[in-house]
Amino acid sequence: MQTSIPYSELLLQIRPGDIIVFSGQDFSSHIVKIATKSDYVHVAIVLSVEDNRDDGNCILLAESHIDTSLASIGTRECRKGAQIQWLEQRLQTCKGPVRWSKLNPELNSAETVKLQGWLWEIEQSQVGYDYLQAIGSGIGFFNAADFSALFCSELVTLALQIVGRVFPHINASATTPAQVMALPCLSAPMEIQHQLADRELSDRRK
Repeated sequence: MQTSIPYSELLLQIRPGDIIVFSGQDFSSHIVKIATKSDYVHVAIVLSVEDNRDDGNCILLAESHIDTSLASIGTRECRKGAQIQWLEQRLQTCKGPVRWSKLNPELNSAETVKLQGWLWEIEQSQVGYDYLQAIGSGIGFFNAADFSALFCSELVTLALQIVGRVFPHINASATTPAQVMALPCLSAPMEIQHQLADRELSDRRK
């Protein structure tokens, strides 16, 4: 079974609705790993794939994150919560493995439009990050469904429910990144080869 994928091959296969899962190496990432008994600490969903950009960025992600080092693409603001970011920029700053999981079945055109509309809406609405529910899901406390603020796996689960890939009775406010990656609609994740991505991006920007 293939366990890794070159960035150039990823570009040919990745589609909206696919999932990107991160495994950080900082202190907070280790806490999440211990609490959830998993290597997965953050998930994001593919919003779109764009070709022929001069800056080398191609894969647009939607996520809810506490990292404010990058301005969100739509609002152009650095803030915690719902963000739109380029995968290529996340690859350059992430120190742990980053993996891709394919959504099955792929989204059709109507589902893609529905997903993208919702993801842009929550980014433009500047939906904040839900610390309390993120902690609650990680340590196994029951979280009542509350979408006024979102943490990463809550956003991804909601997005997959909106396009009918996850049953609506599943409580998105109680999901962890590990539980997202165990969903039957997702294929086994493959690690993206970081170094190849960095070199290919550098070549395209020359």
